Amino acid sequence: MSAKFVNLLLGHGLSPFTGEVMFNNTAYTSHYDKHIRPFVQDFENERIKALIACRKRSLTSIFICAILLLYFIPFFVRVTSDPDGTGFIIGMTVFICICFGNWSHRPLKNYKSSVKQNVYPNIFSFFGEDFKYCENDTLTKDSISIDSLQPSGLIPSHNRSSTEDFVSGYYKGVKLELFEAELIRKSKDSKGRDTSSTVFKGIFIRLNMNKSFNCKTIVKRDQGKIGNWFGDKFSKLETVRLEDPIFEKMFQIYSDDQVEARYLLTTSFMQRLINLTEVFGSKNIQCSFYNNQLLFMISTSHNRFETASAFKPATFETEINTILNEMDEIFQIIDTLKLDEQTGL
Repeated sequence: MSAKFVNLLLGHGLSPFTGEVMFNNTAYTSHYDKHIRPFVQDFENERIKALIACRKRSLTSIFICAILLLYFIPFFVRVTSDPDGTGFIIGMTVFICICFGNWSHRPLKNYKSSVKQNVYPNIFSFFGEDFKYCENDTLTKDSISIDSLQPSGLIPSHNRSSTEDFVSGYYKGVKLELFEAELIRKSKDSKGRDTSSTVFKGIFIRLNMNKSFNCKTIVKRDQGKIGNWFGDKFSKLETVRLEDPIFEKMFQIYSDDQVEARYLLTTSFMQRLINLTEVFGSKNIQCSFYNNQLLFMISTSHNRFETASAFKPATFETEINTILNEMDEIFQIIDTLKLDEQTGL
């Protein structure tokens, strides 16, 4: 049980925020005052209400669980002498805790969902009027999908997927699409039982380039499961050696055109790629140039567009600064590769 939750049960930390906010990009201040600040007071009130509701439900849950425990102690004593009974008691206890836990925290979940639906679109509108955010894939009829990414050569074999947090917009005429995804592979084990494993969890970023190129070039950095999978996929691609020994040790490059690959993979681009891994907090990053598109596949277990803890003031300062950093790095990649120029390599 966290210290914040204990303080909540004791009734601490339920005062509204009255301070100021600061952003990594000072230009965001005017946008914040016009498009975000009007929501702050309302959501700060909602945050406090959600915490109070969560506190009441948690105290109620603790009280009910204590009564049930006292009532069923004689039954527990008899049953726990039987090994099967012990498993049953443990299972029932876990089930009850999960049910009460979900019920207690539902007000906080509803609060966070409301923030994503009402505030996040305004956060992203700072980057341009055509920038859209949606928690689910309802942006456009032709929104980016896992199937549309198959030609990249990056997508691992899977038979189930889930996606969320879609971002779409234009930067200097370059279309940018971003979303989170989890890919799962279901199979049978040696005894014929159904098993499933997550083969990818993280972020996809697709840039539609104005530049024209003919090759398929893939950059990878990992040697784990995904790296083993790449062995077969790259059978028709040649290994590309980089001139910079530092990047040569960090990345493995495959392409069907050595010349174009070297034009694409400049020192500046490779440095931006490293910066991207730092910003998104993942060393497992891959990218593919194909069909005049650039696709990034960034493996991370951290959900990028989640609302900050309800124990923090509803100023959205943390969420905004995180988004500003991540989007700035993506924009710099577009600038580095000059993707907005309608010229060849």
